[in-house]
Amino acid sequence: MIRSWSGLSERNPECFNVAGVIGLCGREHQIGLRMSLPRETDFKMSISPVYRRPVRTRLVQNTLYGWSAPNTSLGLIVGALTLISGGRAQVREGTLEFHGGFTRWLLEQTPIQASAMTLGHVILGLDGVVLDLYRPHEQVHVRQAEIWGPFFLPAYLSASLWAWSTGRHIYLDNWFERDARTRSLLPWDTEFELLSRRSEI
Repeated sequence: MIRSWSGLSERNPECFNVAGVIGLCGREHQIGLRMSLPRETDFKMSISPVYRRPVRTRLVQNTLYGWSAPNTSLGLIVGALTLISGGRAQVREGTLEFHGGFTRWLLEQTPIQASAMTLGHVILGLDGVVLDLYRPHEQVHVRQAEIWGPFFLPAYLSASLWAWSTGRHIYLDNWFERDARTRSLLPWDTEFELLSRRSEI
């Protein structure tokens, strides 16, 4: 899951330039993202080397699809409601991605105003730009879901509760989020963490 930049604009109204590529501006867009790239291909090339999907045999991959099926089923329900409400779907790196429509509404209702969320092999995003931007991060959550299977969501919520009970941030200090930030190695993830620590949920 990725927390949205909305809500940070009042405290940080200026644009944050990350690696000279992306300006993060709360006033420019509801999710706080403004692209400054000349071509879409440049953007994809800039993030594609960051995270590589593991190579697996078909048997192993199908087994992992089955193990993650309970979480994926929830994602498919959200996806169906997204398509009915005018949203869109696409297939990327072994996952179904949905954005717009019901998915946008659902993410905006979360306590942290998430920009993206992973449910098994389904990734939900506010829009296509967000999905392109945070795909490496969300793909790490997909790998986590493949390991934990039907226990992923309870484990994720437990990690947030544990962080909260020990006086830490329920999102930033969630073990699954720290793991995703570390393994995706996105430069704006680090910048995001530093800025988010100045705000409260």
